[in-house]
Amino acid sequence: MDDTNTQIAIVSIIVSGIIALSSLIAPLLVNFFSDSAKWKREKLSLQKTSLDEKTNKLLELLSAFLSGNVADATGQRMDKIRKEIIGTYYVWEREIWSLTKENEKTSIKELRSSFEKADHRYLYTDGSKLADTIINHSYRISQRIK
Repeated sequence: MDDTNTQIAIVSIIVSGIIALSSLIAPLLVNFFSDSAKWKREKLSLQKTSLDEKTNKLLELLSAFLSGNVADATGQRMDKIRKEIIGTYYVWEREIWSLTKENEKTSIKELRSSFEKADHRYLYTDGSKLADTIINHSYRISQRIK
């Protein structure tokens, strides 16, 4: 009889220990999983925000060329604003590159070539086409960030 009581006591102590540990570990696991979901949402939100900011900056610079008089629109020399728009394009492209599908990368490279070879007249006459392409790519990439 004493052996049975001893075994029951040992089992009771072990079960109590397991319950005590699980009551400590369970809230930690729940917090971890809810926090990791929150972190993922925040990361995606920051990624979308970053894409939007870079797209807006590029379109803002492009709109200066569409005004017809870049120097008056920006208050900068033509060569400086051209350098800035190319640099801004590179930053935008780098932002979207990892989320771009292989079949879209050719179009992105062609767009880059358009910016690199463009003078102010090209950006004035074809700027709206470039803007449409930028907006379309940015929209598709933004939809993939989920």
